[in-house]
Formats: sequence, C-alpha cells, structure tokens
Amino acid sequence: MRFITILALPWLLAAAAPCSLGPDRDRGQILPGRTSIRAVAIGDFGDPGNKAIQQEIAAHIAANGKFDFGITVGDNFYPSGVRDANDPKWTSIWAEDYGKLGAPFFAALGNHDYRGNEAAQIGYGKANWNMPCKYYSFAAGPVRFYALDTDEGHTGVLSWLIPRRLGHEQLDWLTTQLGRHTEKWKVVYGHHPAYTVGMHRGQRRVKEMRERVVPLMKGVNAYIAGHDHDLQYRMVNGMHHPLVGGGGRLNDGRRDKARPEAGAFYQPFYGYLVLNADESGLKFEIVGGEKPGSFKTLLTAPEAQK
Repeated sequence: MRFITILALPWLLAAAAPCSLGPDRDRGQILPGRTSIRAVAIGDFGDPGNKAIQQEIAAHIAANGKFDFGITVGDNFYPSGVRDANDPKWTSIWAEDYGKLGAPFFAALGNHDYRGNEAAQIGYGKANWNMPCKYYSFAAGPVRFYALDTDEGHTGVLSWLIPRRLGHEQLDWLTTQLGRHTEKWKVVYGHHPAYTVGMHRGQRRVKEMRERVVPLMKGVNAYIAGHDHDLQYRMVNGMHHPLVGGGGRLNDGRRDKARPEAGAFYQPFYGYLVLNADESGLKFEIVGGEKPGSFKTLLTAPEAQK
C-alpha cells in the first residue's frame, strides 16, 4: 500500500499546482480598446541540442513585423521541463531567444514539461513569460483564447503505465467559459492535436482530443496544437486545426513515420504560426523551412468570417 501511495503522490501534487486567477481562470483583456491583433504561436521549441534552429525561428519572428503577443502550445523545455524558477534553462532556452522579443507570451504545458516540475512554469513572471494556471483564458482585442492542459495527469510513474483521461473539472470549465464569453472569435490551444498525420496520429490522447474534447468546442473557430514536430493544417467542420510543433525540437527520423493525407497541409519543417484578427476576419499563416535561412510563408489558410 505504501508503494502505491508513493507512486500516486505526484498526481496529487500536480493537482495542487498554483493558480493566480479566480475560479473562472480568466486573465482578462490584455489589449483593451483594440479592434485588431497580430500574434505568433510556437510549439515543441525548447531543445538545447538544436539551438541554431531555435535562434533562427526567434530571429525570423523578430524580423517579421510587430507582434502584440505570443502563445506556446507546450513542450517548452526539453528533455524534462525545468527544475524550478532558478533553472538555467529559463535563460538559455527562453530568455535568450523568445524572452527578448518584447511581446508577452501566454504558455501552455506539454508532456516534456510534465517530466520536470511543471508547477515551476506556473506563475513564473520574468522575460515576458505568462502562465497563471495550468489552464486559463484571456481576451486580446476581438479574440478570446483558451489555453488547455492536455497533458493533465501525465506526471509520476503510473501515468505512463495507465494513461488518465482528461478530468471533468477542466472540460466543465471549458464548456462553461465558452458559453460565457462573447468575443467575436474564439481560439483554443493546447499540446495534443485532434488531427495529425504525424507519428503521434494513433496516440490515445490525440483520439481523446478528437472524440471527446473537440465536440465540446461550440462556437470555436480554431484549435491550435503541437506535439508532432512538424507543420500541419486542415479545416474540419468549419474549424481551423493548425499544428505548429516545429519550434526547434529535432525531427530527424519522424518524417518517415508520417502519413500525409490528401487535403491536409503537411511539411516536416521547423517554423511557427502567425495569427491576424480584426472584426471582419480571422487569418492564419504558417511560416517555416527545413533549415536556417530557408524560412518563408508556406501556407495562408482560408480566412474565417462571420
């Protein structure tokens, strides 16, 4: 009994991770009075063994015009998250590249973040990093964003032997908040995709996102994810599904395991996503390339309109 208790303890500690917001987990409006925004999304980027690519992406973002803010879709630090608020990865992986871009970033957790101390990323307030809770929402001009914790429960030994389904608390929160907020556009983001042609396409959590979570996203215009280390896009039932897991983690050996499908954009490249929104439309642009110096616009998605 003591052995089981010890193994289960990290799950309990994870559930008690700090949250600086109220029960509605609403960060509020970060760009009051604005009728248009321009944002950037990155994912699966914090690989110290592939620093040149990460620097190239950060430099390309900096040269690609002014961004109001950024979001991350998880796997912010490889291979095993951060140790605490003083972990040197905060400087070498985050502050030296993305922290100096000037715009605030609103982060989500990924499975590699859970292999470290995921609670250390929550509430860290330096170098433009924002993660007030494991899952939360905020508004930016005409868009409401919802950051999910799709790796919920993936901490401790037992979680890898017996994967847990996403908890009702988070999904009930998402359903309630989607019905409560009235911004013109709604964008949800998290680590695991609902649709992918990459090597994780058969993973249980991906299937759960597609079959259990996406049906709850009433009125959502886009779900942005990562996890597979490439760039993808598809439209399903009127919802945009960009996948931007090409933020810098090595993808060698993964491209041969992909199964591209007709009608879905797929490139085994590094890169990021640009989001533009105003009262008339919501636009997505995938930017990337195979190596430093080759970055360009790869896809401009159909504009969402209401």
